[in-house]
Amino acid sequence: MIYFMKKYIRRFVNVRKAKKFLLPFFIAFGWFIMTLLPMLVVLLFNRNFDFNSTLGNLLALWTNLFGLILIIIHYKGDAYYLPFAKKRMLQHYGKGFLFGSLFFAITWLFIFALRGFSVHFVFAFSGIPVLCLFLVGFIFQSMFEELVCRGYIMGYWLKRQKLLTACLANTIFFTLMHGSNSGFNVSAFLGIFLFGIFMSEIRLITGSIWFCGAFHAAWNFAEGNLFGVSVSGSSDLGMILKSTNTGLSPFITGGTFGVEASWLTIGLYLALGFWVLNRLQKQKGKLYGTTVADF
Repeated sequence: MIYFMKKYIRRFVNVRKAKKFLLPFFIAFGWFIMTLLPMLVVLLFNRNFDFNSTLGNLLALWTNLFGLILIIIHYKGDAYYLPFAKKRMLQHYGKGFLFGSLFFAITWLFIFALRGFSVHFVFAFSGIPVLCLFLVGFIFQSMFEELVCRGYIMGYWLKRQKLLTACLANTIFFTLMHGSNSGFNVSAFLGIFLFGIFMSEIRLITGSIWFCGAFHAAWNFAEGNLFGVSVSGSSDLGMILKSTNTGLSPFITGGTFGVEASWLTIGLYLALGFWVLNRLQKQKGKLYGTTVADF
C-alpha cells in the first residue's frame, strides 16, 4: 500500500523540487525556534513565569537578539542573506523609522476620526526607562523577523534568480507565522501579506534591509507602546495612550488583531506597494546588484 502511495505521489509531484522549495521554510522556522531557547531556560527556573506581564513581553522581544546574533554569525559574509548595506546605513534606518511611525500615526488618526477608538492618556515619567526597553526590544524583534524573511528566505531565492518566488515565498512564510495570533482572519491575512510584499519591494529597491527593519520596528512600537493598540493580536502595551475599540466595524478598526487588519491599512499598503512597484519597473535588471531574468 505504501509503495503504491509513493508511486502515485511521485507521478504527480516532483519530490526533489518539492524538498528544494520547502527547505528554506524549515530552516527559517528553525531560526524562530532558536529564539525560544532563552524562554525555555526561564521556565526551567520558574514554571509560573507570566509571559503576559510587562517583564514577560520584554523578554519575548529581547530574546530575538539571541536569534539575531546567531543568524548573523552563521551567514557572515553572505550579502544575499545579510543585506546590511554599509552605504547610507543610518539614512536608510532613520527614514524607515520616520515613515513607519508616520504611516501608523496617519492610519490611527483616520480610525480615531471615525470614532473607532476611545482614547485615554496614561503616560507617567516613571515609565520612561521601561518605554526605552520596549523600543530597543522592538528593534531587535523586527530586525530578526526581517532578517529571516526578507533576508534569508528572500536571499535564498534571489541567489537562484527567482525574484517572484523570493517575494512570494518570504511573504507567505511571514504571514503564516502570524496565523496563530489572536483575532487572525481574512483581513489580518491581507494586511500582513501586503506588508510583507511592501517590505520585499523595499529590500529590492534599496538593496538592503535597514529601511525594512526600521519601518517594522517603528510601526510595532508606535502601535503597541505609543498608541496602545493590539500588535498583531498580542495584548496592547500602551504607555502613552490607551486606545480601546468602541465597537465600530472591525473592517475599520482591525478588531482584536490590531490596525494591521483594518481595511484602511490594507488600502495604504496596496497604494505603497503599487508605487514602489512602479519604481522597480524603472530599474528592471538592476535589482540588488544583480540581473534578475524573470522580473
